[in-house]
Amino acid sequence: MNALPELLAAASVYAERSILVFPCRADTKRPHTEHGFKAATPDSEQIRAWQRWPDAMVACPTGPDVDAWVLDIDDPAAFEAACDVDLPATR
Repeated sequence: MNALPELLAAASVYAERSILVFPCRADTKRPHTEHGFKAATPDSEQIRAWQRWPDAMVACPTGPDVDAWVLDIDDPAAFEAACDVDLPATR
């Protein structure tokens, strides 16, 4: 199955909400673009142009410049046990 239409749709929804996106390699999680996350945009024409990378994942920049952070947890149960916390449901 070709995931491109689904990923393009997801990137478009983020862009409509003014969330910056950029294409990222599925195997390394590194940006496809020359300028990395600095190429992130909500511009729908640019997002459509990125279809030249059909294997791309949708990525969003994080950090203080965009007022967003990410906690990447590979094993939620182990994290909860180590920190003695319950993680809230997230998207």
